[in-house]
Amino acid sequence: TNWSGTFSLWVSVDPEKDLGPDDCIDPLRVTAQKSVCHATFFLDFLPGKPVRPFRLGAFPDVKLWNPNDRDWGKIPEEEQPLVVVQKHPFGKKRWNHVAITFAGFNDGDEPVAMLYPAAKLYLDGKLQGAITGYKQVFTWDAAKSVITLGVNYVGLLDDISVFNRELSETEVQALF
Repeated sequence: TNWSGTFSLWVSVDPEKDLGPDDCIDPLRVTAQKSVCHATFFLDFLPGKPVRPFRLGAFPDVKLWNPNDRDWGKIPEEEQPLVVVQKHPFGKKRWNHVAITFAGFNDGDEPVAMLYPAAKLYLDGKLQGAITGYKQVFTWDAAKSVITLGVNYVGLLDDISVFNRELSETEVQALF
């Protein structure tokens, strides 16, 4: 209950030049499930656009965010538990700091307040957006939970840290 934390990492990649045009590329995925749509945190570069958007996904148990079992392709982006960054800072021979903070997860059936539970995405110390308005319940078998690095990812990763609490914006900026 009241699960909070932070994931921090440094990423170096030019997504438009280094990554395959049709692949969804994940520098980081944290889950105990096989499906990325169920109880999962992930960072990815979305395929199929001239400038690939960078996304944070914080998907609670699928029955909470997609209770009617709609086909993924028919769910509008604004109804998906995502932060989407259209203009990202990633580029060749450049290191970017990425941080995910989250708080108030697994804290019952109803969100505690308008802002919690929340997952936030920071790039180079700047808040890019937050995922709010969802009951963030992650039903995991702790023995099967994993942090996966570089799913179909062609780039560099460094200084990966996991914190057992939500870091403040000031603390994220200090990491950057």
